[in-house]
Amino acid sequence: MKKLLIFVSIIFTIFIGFIFNMMFTQHIEAATNITTTAVTEYSTEYNGKYYVYTDYEDLVNQIYQDIYNEVYDDLKTQILANLTESFYDEIYNSVQDELSDLLSQDDITVYLSELENKIHQVVSIGEQGVFGVTSITPDSGDVGSGVVYKYNSITDEFYLLTNYHVISNYVFYETNFPNEVDSLVLDIHFSDGSDVPATILGYDTEVDLAILKFDARGLEGITPVVLADINDVSTGDFIYAIGNPNGYDFYNSITSGILSGLNRKMDDNRFVDYIQHDAAINAGNSGGALLNLNGELIGINVSKLVTVDIEGMGFAIQIDMIKKVIDRIESGNLPQHTIMPRLSADFYYVNTLFYDGKIVLPTITIQNNQYKDFEITLPNGVDYGIVIKNIETGGTLSENLDIPDLIVKIGDYTIRDKNDFLDYLYNNYESGDTITIYYYQYQPQYHRYSESLSVKTLTLI
Repeated sequence: MKKLLIFVSIIFTIFIGFIFNMMFTQHIEAATNITTTAVTEYSTEYNGKYYVYTDYEDLVNQIYQDIYNEVYDDLKTQILANLTESFYDEIYNSVQDELSDLLSQDDITVYLSELENKIHQVVSIGEQGVFGVTSITPDSGDVGSGVVYKYNSITDEFYLLTNYHVISNYVFYETNFPNEVDSLVLDIHFSDGSDVPATILGYDTEVDLAILKFDARGLEGITPVVLADINDVSTGDFIYAIGNPNGYDFYNSITSGILSGLNRKMDDNRFVDYIQHDAAINAGNSGGALLNLNGELIGINVSKLVTVDIEGMGFAIQIDMIKKVIDRIESGNLPQHTIMPRLSADFYYVNTLFYDGKIVLPTITIQNNQYKDFEITLPNGVDYGIVIKNIETGGTLSENLDIPDLIVKIGDYTIRDKNDFLDYLYNNYESGDTITIYYYQYQPQYHRYSESLSVKTLTLI
């Protein structure tokens, strides 16, 4: 490039000198007629251009400027082209050299090696802590997965988590057909094809969790999976699903993905928080482990969404809910088989039925009498609350309130909207908690509610 610039400069100097000499020779005689008292203009044509000048210096300056502009534009175009190519090559070579240096370092290799080792450790944890669950009844044979989370040294037993729906048929027959217990099978299935019998420690029908236990004697290579802390679980984490998709032919398969979201709600149970992820799961993965990169249990896989428009949406029960259920089952304090607070009743919501100080109930059964479009006058100033429609026998309200009493408040919460009410109930109470209910009693003789507010403290069953 330097040689090019020197050469161009020399040519430019010689060319300008030639122009000066030519102009001086052609117009020296005319220049001698120029005086200091008057200005005389001359004209001439050179190289196809017409010039008007007062003296030879003026002419030379004009020609010089034209030639300068032309040469400048040519040089600028050429130099920029050369510089662009040069800079591109220089930058490209620089990046290539830096990348080569980076790839030649040990840091990247070490990092990838550590990541690979972590994944292998997760696989090993799955092999030692995730197994098959077989439930056989006279009309079904269910296969799922389960995660060993605890060893009880006193009883020499392992405790295993799975989904309730994996063993629900077994529970149904065991509860309702005790004479057929001998024909029922509930086993833990291992990779070598062997099985050991299991018993049920407890289950939560609404959260869809169950705890099984099995004898540890004679068993080797089983290590309980560590339960993670929900505060250490974040969206974007690498996750690994381990289970038995489509049965034992694909025993202990592992799939990987990203944790897509926490505290997800699903329509069939909007009061349980789920982890959403994109690891592939299928029938048979139910009850299987969702592990983080440290091999800790962050969830129990329970379901996935599958439609023409949806893929890669798997769901697992979050570890914080799992821990709550474990504590309640192990303590024997889950008598109605769910941690969820249940009023054990159905309701009408006043805000959907209210008009002019009254409500009209579409249907209602009061003391064995059925009514349609039944009108009840509300207490003065009350346009909110829930009206009891049905009460489950043995439930929270069964010995305390009647149909169609009007509940307006629970604790410090005033009931105005269905979703807000249910959110409040499920976020603040568990089964077994005491709850204070404020309500108006129905007065059948007047088809209205009492004006005085009643209060009762009950236990959520």
